[in-house]
Amino acid sequence: MRTKRLLTISIALILSLSTSLIFAGPKQLLRLNLQQGEAYTMAMRMENNIQQSMMGQQNEMKQVMDMTMVMKVDELTGDGNFIVSYNYSSFKMDMDAMGQSMSYDSESPDESSPFHSVFKGITDARFQMELTPTGKIVDVKGIEEYLNTLTSGNQQLKNTLPMFTDDKAFKQTMESNFSYLPEEAVSKGDRWSNVISLPALMNMNMELEYELIDVEGKQAEIKLDAVLDMNQDIDQQGMTMNMTTKGTQQGTILVNTDDGMARENTMVQDLDMLMKMTNPQTGDPMEMPMKIVSEVSYKVTKK
Repeated sequence: MRTKRLLTISIALILSLSTSLIFAGPKQLLRLNLQQGEAYTMAMRMENNIQQSMMGQQNEMKQVMDMTMVMKVDELTGDGNFIVSYNYSSFKMDMDAMGQSMSYDSESPDESSPFHSVFKGITDARFQMELTPTGKIVDVKGIEEYLNTLTSGNQQLKNTLPMFTDDKAFKQTMESNFSYLPEEAVSKGDRWSNVISLPALMNMNMELEYELIDVEGKQAEIKLDAVLDMNQDIDQQGMTMNMTTKGTQQGTILVNTDDGMARENTMVQDLDMLMKMTNPQTGDPMEMPMKIVSEVSYKVTKK
């Protein structure tokens, strides 16, 4: 039961987290400049190493996730915004935990896998949104249908994805993917910051610091340093837990200066998590500290 509970929580974190010249040179204004009919294929790999301690026992979990998502530019609006649609085209996950090995591959799904009921609908889920050149979300469509398809009706998994339950929460979550875009034109050495508050995502608060390291040709290299914290009560299978998380992110983003889209991203995320709960059998308080170190990389190709 603890393994399943831990699995559900880690999946929720991952789906949300479904989720950088020798001289300064001229200022560079980074903005989205998308064209109708274009498609961007985003291939992402996340390697998670998790250490868990509970009741004197030390457990380790390793996850490797490979995801491919496609963003299509469906149309341009009269006021300069973009109507885009998203969907997963493939999803693969391998996990070793507590002496067990489990896996899932959307391209050759195994119905006997414990992941099958969780991920079987992931490649059928789609949504659409209106995006501004600065990465702001004006409107979203199909979120309820997206959540139902994504989770295959799994209510337990739905409960761990509150960022999909209303338009405002979803907009905030998706806008964080474009937080690397500065408000003003920047040149080498310039720094800018962004503060992101996502109440629906376990009350996450992030402080992100960006620095333009270099611009060469049509590629801007941006350095990322971020700190984050989360604090929320979670109800899993009738057990109420309080989860607090503090951590850092460090990485590099390579952005195409013509269309403003990130082409490559490498990042290391280091999280310290503490779950507090009451033992359902004895009523005694329990604590379960966890440490999650993740290496994330993705590449984007334009078609």
